Amino acid sequence: MDLNFTVLHGRVIQTMEGKIPIVSGNGYTVEGWGRTNIRTDVVREGEVWLKDHQTGRDHHFTLGSEYPPMLVGHDVSMLWVNEQRYAIANHNTEKLVSYPLARAVAPYRSLVSGCATAILVLVVAPVAFLGAMILLAVLFPSFLHTVAPSHRWEVYGLILKVILFGVPLTSFMSWLLINLFNRKVQKHNARLNAELQQRLSEAINQYINSYRLPGNLPRYLQ
Repeated sequence: MDLNFTVLHGRVIQTMEGKIPIVSGNGYTVEGWGRTNIRTDVVREGEVWLKDHQTGRDHHFTLGSEYPPMLVGHDVSMLWVNEQRYAIANHNTEKLVSYPLARAVAPYRSLVSGCATAILVLVVAPVAFLGAMILLAVLFPSFLHTVAPSHRWEVYGLILKVILFGVPLTSFMSWLLINLFNRKVQKHNARLNAELQQRLSEAINQYINSYRLPGNLPRYLQ
């Protein structure tokens, strides 16, 4: 898995929080009469200045609307994965906030959903099988007469038997292959999540071992 991790440990030297109103609504009008619903939501936008524990340099970050509460003097660690912020840990309050990674950043794979599985198993697979049988009959009619040469009804009966056994078998094999694929996807995503959690724990341990006095482990590592 091609994942690049970046960690910064710093002390909060300034925090800023803005509030952005977001207006949404809907309505309808019929012959001059109608109704309108308007709602205003206030979303906070946080910013923070950190002094890097390692270099002493000051860094500014825009945190968006989800981040752990922090005050001046708090120690904070930030972890990036492929240049996208993955987690922020406030070591003073022992609060941790992690963020979902975009598919372009983390190589997660998608499962075949139940609806898609039903369509593939009950519609696509039988239609594909029947199409293959029709194509076989059109392209190789002599093969069918060789198998059942005495009468055309024997040919039709043979085709009917193939359909009766082939369609359920094709659907079952399609279902089996989809389940095998989903299991591989689940194992892949589980390995990816395990690596992300391991790197996050390593980042927090790095802060504890380098910048924090010995003591009890924080709650987010217990």
